[in-house]
Amino acid sequence: MQVVDLCHELEPRVWSQVSFGHLITRSQAGCALIELHLHNVLPSEDDLIQCLQWTSNSLIELRLSDLKGITVVMGRALVVLTDRPTTNGTSVCMCPKLEVLKLGTSLASLDGVLASMVESRWKPSLQLQPWLHWASTQCIACLQSINPRLDPSTHLEDIRRLALLREQGLELC
Repeated sequence: MQVVDLCHELEPRVWSQVSFGHLITRSQAGCALIELHLHNVLPSEDDLIQCLQWTSNSLIELRLSDLKGITVVMGRALVVLTDRPTTNGTSVCMCPKLEVLKLGTSLASLDGVLASMVESRWKPSLQLQPWLHWASTQCIACLQSINPRLDPSTHLEDIRRLALLREQGLELC
C-alpha cells in the first residue's frame, strides 16, 4: 500500500497531471494508493476528478488543502463521490473505499451537495461491524471523518445536515 503526499510551496504552481497519471499507473500494479494528500497543487476540479478516477479502487483517505485560495471542489467531484443506487439494486460511486475526506478550504459547492454526498456514504451500522460492507454486494465504505470549512452564510443546509450526522457518530473536525 502506498501513501502519496504532494505539496508545492513555491510559485509558480507546477502540476503535471500527465506525470502524476504515469506515477499512479506504474505504482498500481504492485502497490495500491490508499492515501492521497494534495497541498497547493491542483489547478482545477477536472484534475481532481481525474485523480479520483485513477485511485478509485484503493483510495481510503483524501486530503486537499490550498492555502492560496484556489477552490477545486465545486460540486461535480462531490457528485461522483455520492453513492447512487442503480437499476439492478447495487450502488455505484467513485472511491468506494473512501473513509476520510479532508477538504479544508478547497470547497465551493452549492449548499446541500456536500451533505447529500456524506449522507449517501454514512452507514453507522458499518462502524460497529466494518466487515459487513465487504460482505455486501454494494461494497461502499462508511465515511467516518470529514473536515469541511463551511461558511454559515452560504452553507446553512450543509451545516444543519452534517450536525445531525455528527450526533450519530460522524467525526467532523
